Amino acid sequence: QSGPENVQVIYTNGYATNIRERLRLSAEEEGSGIDKFELFFKEAPLYEGGDCGTFSAWQSLGFVGTDYSHLLSHGKCYQYRAKAYNGAGLVSFSLLR
Repeated sequence: QSGPENVQVIYTNGYATNIRERLRLSAEEEGSGIDKFELFFKEAPLYEGGDCGTFSAWQSLGFVGTDYSHLLSHGKCYQYRAKAYNGAGLVSFSLLR
């Protein structure tokens, strides 16, 4: 048996420049189905000109539903990844977004 496939973090409002980033999590699983998602983020300072500084370590936002709204801090860059768990307890990570 293997873990979920095609785990994705999708920006549903584009790359946010406002106060909230709206995210949708998805994965494919044959058999036991998707049980839950855990969402992670890291942040960095946003410099003039749009460059990002050094990113922090990954921080968990906990177990979330398939749609999530993350409150952003002004002057920061964000990256996200998700962990999908299937009904058998197997885990797969999304690619960095």
